[in-house]
Amino acid sequence: MRTTGGLPAPLLELTIVFRDPATGFPLTTGNSLHTSLTRRSQKEMVDEVLGNIYKGLQGRHPMRMHIGNAVAVVAVALLMGGCAAPAGPQGMVVPQAATAGKQHAASVSVTVTGGTETGALDSSNIANADLRTAIETSITQSRLFKEVLKQRSGDYELAVTVIQLSKPMFGGTFTVDFEAGWSLVKLADKSPVWRQAIKTSGTATMSDSVVGVTRLRMAVEAAARANIQQGLGAIAGLSL
Repeated sequence: MRTTGGLPAPLLELTIVFRDPATGFPLTTGNSLHTSLTRRSQKEMVDEVLGNIYKGLQGRHPMRMHIGNAVAVVAVALLMGGCAAPAGPQGMVVPQAATAGKQHAASVSVTVTGGTETGALDSSNIANADLRTAIETSITQSRLFKEVLKQRSGDYELAVTVIQLSKPMFGGTFTVDFEAGWSLVKLADKSPVWRQAIKTSGTATMSDSVVGVTRLRMAVEAAARANIQQGLGAIAGLSL
């Protein structure tokens, strides 16, 4: 499948090959190729390829009905594969070993602003709630603070603001740049303890996923994960 980029976009070329599940032998194949001037939407390309396959099978292939059922399943999978997916909290959580270090005997609450929801025709974004969940989970797993509170209360408030999320439009390897402003405030007197703008990058290649929208989501998650790791690492070095 070839597109004009990694995001949901008109297709230039689409090839579907059906193989025997036991032997891997190709049973039938269909292809559609267009120039950039005649490119079609993903749904139109899928319909065209499936139509070509059915035409080639009519009246001569004894497995036509079985393959037809598989065609329907693959068509749905291809269409779903073209939909953008938001960066997921679990994909942004920092591994516990990466945040091991000093542990503060205090409680903290987390707020996140500046994030963006992912629309049906959009590319992968980072929602406030998802980034907050990833940060809270990372803090809990690393035991950086003795307790993470859901409400704005406790000893400290960690505020994270999404400043910029730069995503590529083309390429087999996607590198995403992410910048967020981190600040830690002591709630007793509202005094700022630490502030820092953190810039990180995340990369996903064709070996991670051949599906563009999945590859982009993985790159976004990697950039956010690296940002969280740096932020929590900086807080671990503070004397609270």
